[in-house]
Amino acid sequence: MRVITTRDRIKGVAESWKAQYYSKGGWVAPIYGRGREYVFLNLQKLNLNTCKKEDVDNIIGNTSWTDLTCNECNRHRNSLVILEKSESYFEICPSCLTKAKEKITCTD
Repeated sequence: MRVITTRDRIKGVAESWKAQYYSKGGWVAPIYGRGREYVFLNLQKLNLNTCKKEDVDNIIGNTSWTDLTCNECNRHRNSLVILEKSESYFEICPSCLTKAKEKITCTD
């Protein structure tokens, strides 16, 4: 079990982008929009410790790299608890985690 925040996602976005789109010494060609290398270079220019989520989203062109969505309530959150087992995981917000705890407490 671990906690992830929007800032954690932001801090790791440049390296995650490169891991996703750089292979065998080159950048994977984009299907649409800006080139993958262009995005990477512009992400590297940001101070990922202090920049806004919107700064990252504008460079990438969408919010999928910075959004955190609870698997239970489907709401965007600033932090999630990640419950992991083997290769599967479940991301849940503190509010839903509290509700789950209350349900367990009621049955004891």
